[in-house]
Amino acid sequence: MSFRVDDRPGNAGCLPALAGHEEGGLAMNKRKRRDDALYRKNRLPAYERAGGLCESCGAPAVEIHHIVFRSHCGTSGLDNLICLCRRCHELAHGPQARQMRERFKEIRKGD
Repeated sequence: MSFRVDDRPGNAGCLPALAGHEEGGLAMNKRKRRDDALYRKNRLPAYERAGGLCESCGAPAVEIHHIVFRSHCGTSGLDNLICLCRRCHELAHGPQARQMRERFKEIRKGD
């Protein structure tokens, strides 16, 4: 069985879990459980940091978004979370996702 390391920027060394590949699945499950706990811990601080407002447009925030998607090995660390309104969150997952992600990274750099 062969697979490659994800070589996108910010994903160095991230190996996706492969269906039926015991070690990869166990490692992924452990990483996901750990990250889920980190997400629960950081949701409120992220919301408070944003003052309850979308950090992209200023509307009331209703969702917390991972700047680097967890599926791309992003974590739930506070520096990877951004509060968004529904509209901006939909844009962040749409055709403009790459541009939105770069914009969100710039916002986080200002912290």
